[in-house]
Amino acid sequence: MKNLGCMVVFLIGLGLIAGAIFLIIKGNQFKQSAQTAEGVVIDLAVSSGENDTYAPVVQFVTTAGDTIVFTGSTYSDPPAYDPDEIVTVLYNPAEPAQAVISDFTNLYLWKTIMLVIGLVITVVGYYFMTADSRAKKKLVYYQRNGTKVEARLAGVEKDKTIRVNGEHPSYIVAEKTINGELIRFKSKSYLKDPSPYLEGIETIIVYLHPFKKDNYLMDTSFVPV
Repeated sequence: MKNLGCMVVFLIGLGLIAGAIFLIIKGNQFKQSAQTAEGVVIDLAVSSGENDTYAPVVQFVTTAGDTIVFTGSTYSDPPAYDPDEIVTVLYNPAEPAQAVISDFTNLYLWKTIMLVIGLVITVVGYYFMTADSRAKKKLVYYQRNGTKVEARLAGVEKDKTIRVNGEHPSYIVAEKTINGELIRFKSKSYLKDPSPYLEGIETIIVYLHPFKKDNYLMDTSFVPV
């Protein structure tokens, strides 16, 4: 179920990326084929939200002699343009009322934001979608190359430094005396208490990294993810 959710998030991210790229390509095609005109900001449109933001109201004349008035697509505070300011306008002669101001904000801002959000969602989805696979590869590496020790189960503790949905995650603690020094090993964190899966268990296998002294991996594969 978890992997299905991660897959859905991953696909949503890919969909946003594909949509953003499609819109950017369409925008470039429009920019290349559109007519160019000089427009003037005649007013500022005010948004209806709690905080006032402003979009330029632009007037221009088409090559056919028609006077067109349109409102820019992006609202901001402070206003991006002032009244009487001259702007470059792009328009389709067949639909001059759908004109846009020729600048990055009006042509690409929201598409870029959509692309960035898509990239973030895709990376997050992929990271969690492949978490189990990475964990298995890591365990195999430690099993093949590390030093296997049998540590005494010391219990389950809460990580008081963080909260997830109002709860402190739990981790398993095991201990082993190595070269006269008592070493405490901690497992990865669990959102649900792993204690029910530790009944009857007295020792836990820990693999020490072959080169890095303080690196280790506790084999808790018996605890469901």
